[in-house]
Amino acid sequence: HHPSGAKSSATVSRNLNRFSTFVKSGGEAFVLGEASGFVKDGDKLCVVLGPYGPEWQENPYPFQCTIDDPTKQTKFKGMKSYISYKLVPTHTQVPVHRRYKHFDWLKGLIWWMNHMASHPVLAQCDVFQHFLTCPSSTDEKAWKQGKRKAEKDEMVGANFFLTLSTPPAAALDLQEVESKIDGFKCFTKKMDDSALQLNHTANEFARKQVTGFKKEYQKVGQSFRGLSQAFELDQQAFSAGLNQAIAFTGDAYDAIGELFAEQPRQDLDPVMDLLALYQGHLANFPDIIHVQKGREYSRDVDSQAAVP
Repeated sequence: HHPSGAKSSATVSRNLNRFSTFVKSGGEAFVLGEASGFVKDGDKLCVVLGPYGPEWQENPYPFQCTIDDPTKQTKFKGMKSYISYKLVPTHTQVPVHRRYKHFDWLKGLIWWMNHMASHPVLAQCDVFQHFLTCPSSTDEKAWKQGKRKAEKDEMVGANFFLTLSTPPAAALDLQEVESKIDGFKCFTKKMDDSALQLNHTANEFARKQVTGFKKEYQKVGQSFRGLSQAFELDQQAFSAGLNQAIAFTGDAYDAIGELFAEQPRQDLDPVMDLLALYQGHLANFPDIIHVQKGREYSRDVDSQAAVP
């Protein structure tokens, strides 16, 4: 429910942390009734009731995007060099090239692209589509026009929430709402703490696999090879097979160390990326619940004042 501007501003306190994502993204301003603007039909985003509750309406035109062929290119007649990646979206099959600077802030290029392309809202965003389809290397004018259009977009911040189209809600029981909010508050707090702990533990374990475990296995492998080299000094024919077996054992320990070092890429790194994504979501809920609780408090005060 979107409260009326003047009354909500007077009854719900603002968050003291003006740098929180909830405040910077415009969530607080929207809840306090400070958003206004005309929403075009093409800008509307639908929230539907799925089998497990509200969810974004699916993207009617799903696609994927591959990233490959990192190549070194130059500009200004060779005075400046940069790394370029080839992006190929499946819905256009037209390759475009993007410079490495576009990805400087990304921890995992392919993981990020998969997340963006599979998201029902982000995948359809004009800015993202412009990034995937505009041939900036051959059409600098079109690239700049897309950037200017994005900069002039009014449906950002608090106004973004005006673009949401939600399904009709049934009448809510206030006590049930408060009970569910309290339960959700406990859940998000516990999940946030647990995700942080798991991320820390997984990161430490991955570090040990990449450095400590690999090093220890290679030390064992080196020791076996040392024994093998000792046997090489003995030119007896019957020791050749044993010598080869010992050397093979040393190489096997080396290979096991390499497997340990490579393993986090297969399991822990993707898990930590996903945990970081959830931690970003979870960080917003305390501020949202704060606004909800503030509204409940003001409603209780109003009802008590109305009692003769």
